[in-house]
Amino acid sequence: MLPNLSNHRRLRLITLCALYFAQGLPYGFITVSLVAWLAEQGMSTEETGSLLFWVGIPWSIKFLWGPAIDRFTLASMGRRRPWILLAQGMMALTVLLMWVLDDVRSQLTLLSWL
Repeated sequence: MLPNLSNHRRLRLITLCALYFAQGLPYGFITVSLVAWLAEQGMSTEETGSLLFWVGIPWSIKFLWGPAIDRFTLASMGRRRPWILLAQGMMALTVLLMWVLDDVRSQLTLLSWL
């Protein structure tokens, strides 16, 4: 019998750690790597601060959209799996869109939205 999350504590902890890593990775990418690269490209402190402000909003309002995630589910997929798949898919799409941007400094608003 394959292990599942409902009856294996260690598997639940590993899954929780993996999900927190998946959540923190894009945040770290934006607040450290992308900011350093943009500063190297000549972006001003004001532009960088504006970018970090807009990027930080989703993490700041998690308490608002958390109840919606708990309320709306797909019974066939479980309680949170659809939301995780949607979030990971959107993150992949965002990274692909950021990859094709030519001049990031001239498209700061688009980069903030992504």
